[in-house]
Amino acid sequence: MKRLASIAISVAVLILSACTQKTPEGPREMVMDTTEFSLAAEGGTIELKFIPISSWTALCEESWVSYTPESGDASKEEAVLTIEVSANSDGERTAELVLSFETNDITITINQGGASAP
Repeated sequence: MKRLASIAISVAVLILSACTQKTPEGPREMVMDTTEFSLAAEGGTIELKFIPISSWTALCEESWVSYTPESGDASKEEAVLTIEVSANSDGERTAELVLSFETNDITITINQGGASAP
C-alpha cells in the first residue's frame, strides 16, 4: 500500500511539473513596414534593410529586376537586399519580388513609370 501511495504521489508530481513548465514562444512572422516601391522610368536602386529572423530567399521573375543576394541566413544583424530596376522605355509596369522566410512570405511590389511620349 505504501508503494502504491508513493507511485501515486510521483505521478501527481510529474503531472503538476508538466503543467507548470513554460512553453517556448511559437514561430514569429517576419514583418516589414514598406512593401511597395515606385520608381521613375529611368530605373534605379532600392535597398531593402531588414533583420532576418530565419533563413530566407528572394525571387522575382521579371527580367528588368535584379537583386543581390538571392538568399541569406537568420541573423541578429541587419541584412541588405539590393534591388536594381532597369530603365523602362515602354509603358508602366509592375513586378513582385517575394521574400520567403521559414514562417511566412512577404511580397514586395515594384511599380515603375513608363517612358514619356516624344
